[in-house]
Amino acid sequence: MAREQFQSDLEWNEARRKVKPHFKLHHSIANHPRTIGAFADNDLFACYCRLGLLASERGAAHTGDRISLSRADVERTSGRRRRDVALTLLERLANVLGWWTERRGDVLVIEFRNFARKQGLTPRGPRSEEADSAASPLPVPVPLSPSAEETSLPSPSVTSLPERTNGRHAGSKPLVGSRELLVQDIVEVTGDQEPESIRFFASAVRQLGEDYVRRTLHSTKDAQRQGEIKTTAARYITGMLAAEMKKRRAHG
Repeated sequence: MAREQFQSDLEWNEARRKVKPHFKLHHSIANHPRTIGAFADNDLFACYCRLGLLASERGAAHTGDRISLSRADVERTSGRRRRDVALTLLERLANVLGWWTERRGDVLVIEFRNFARKQGLTPRGPRSEEADSAASPLPVPVPLSPSAEETSLPSPSVTSLPERTNGRHAGSKPLVGSRELLVQDIVEVTGDQEPESIRFFASAVRQLGEDYVRRTLHSTKDAQRQGEIKTTAARYITGMLAAEMKKRRAHG
């Protein structure tokens, strides 16, 4: 015998029919102090979008905004095949955005800060310690009113993050500095792992600044994809960085 249908059932079914699983990307990501760093970096921005889609798919709004990434998930969201490089990219994204992360064996747990609020979703209840967003996807939740979305920008403060110990997240490995991570990105793109080259890249980051070097790295990757590099990617970016360093020294 079929269960009697109530008005709440009809409203819930109608909401599910109208609202399909989705991930909202707010315009504020381009200029908000916390997210502008991720928006300006093509790799981080792509990683952020993929992670947001996966968080929506896994129902992270119902697990305290946390999502557990398997080996396959790490590769999928980062777009990297090498696990160490993929983990470095995801942790760099978390570092830029002030997100909590924790490695649990082969699983990487990330807290997509304020995910439920920014997506206008209603959590199904307080997250228990056993709750995990790696479980099967949950039904589509009912969106909140538009007013809730208007006030969903993340706070500049990071005091609400889980406890840290000596500058690192409790239970996780210390995050590498952004300069070191940028040097790692250059090494990954160029394939140049010579100590002398790594010292040069580190020196260039210190002298020219992360923003300039990151833009130069993006130019190198674009030239590499379009087949414009006649020598090697390492020589290409080294030449541009060296020329800029010489130019700045000449101008005092």
